[in-house]
Amino acid sequence: MPQFWSLSSDYYAYENRLPSRHLLDCLYASQYPWSSVAVLLAFLSYGGAVISFTLMYRLSPFHPLAKYPGPVMAKASKLWAACLSGTADMHRHHKSLHERHGDVVRTVILHVCAVLSYP
Repeated sequence: MPQFWSLSSDYYAYENRLPSRHLLDCLYASQYPWSSVAVLLAFLSYGGAVISFTLMYRLSPFHPLAKYPGPVMAKASKLWAACLSGTADMHRHHKSLHERHGDVVRTVILHVCAVLSYP
């Protein structure tokens, strides 16, 4: 007796042999426990690379405001200014920065604080 194969049974038989039908299904499959770890490591390494290259540029002599002195944390991120503004002592700290560094001080990533003297 000849065997008759229908198209639908071949499709389902072939589909069941595949590990997953969709590309992202393998992330949640229990037969691939390493895949979610690999995706997490890829995101973490990409984020680490972006942050490190950004910090290297901001602290490098190629930055447009590199010639102005200031605290290293102020050159690196805005978190320094946010923490300082939360203490309500920003004006006192800016005054001490001007006493230490001169009339022009780099206070945030793209900001320069200057003391102007009027005649």
